[in-house]
Amino acid sequence: MHADDSHDTPTLTALPGIAALRAGHDDSLDLWVRLRSPRSMPLPTGRRAPAPWLSAVRLYLRPSAGVSVTLLDAHPSIGAPTGELGWLLPDVPSGGEADALFRLRVDRGLTVAGTAAPLLWLRVMALDARGARRSIAAPALVLPALPVDHHDRLPPHPAVARRVAGHAGPVDACGQR
Repeated sequence: MHADDSHDTPTLTALPGIAALRAGHDDSLDLWVRLRSPRSMPLPTGRRAPAPWLSAVRLYLRPSAGVSVTLLDAHPSIGAPTGELGWLLPDVPSGGEADALFRLRVDRGLTVAGTAAPLLWLRVMALDARGARRSIAAPALVLPALPVDHHDRLPPHPAVARRVAGHAGPVDACGQR
């Protein structure tokens, strides 16, 4: 799940720990969400010190019915529009990134063999170095449901596995609304 690949636009990426769900089962899935800013951006005229490329960064996640979300990082929870969950992320410097790690629980009703249902939607609201509002959205996270024998042959995403290994456990549990 990727929002934009251009070099002058921030990107919002969601990397699932594994690329499918186990059909017919309640399932658990780790999800790494990463926001990257462009490598460089001209500063407004008269600005002397570099400012964050993105500031006041708010990450919003809207899970589908049947998906519950647990944040594994220590980002502060913020108010969000109805149906969404929200967290405040750190400012992002030019060429930098901010990320969040989640664990999703998916009810078996969404894991019918041979189907793929949207699990969640992500968006970020932030201010750029000029103070203009930025909205970055990613496509819906959609994963296929595979029979268990096929699912168990899929390798985990190595970057997500390394990221999860660096965490002791859940910090904030947010149930589906």
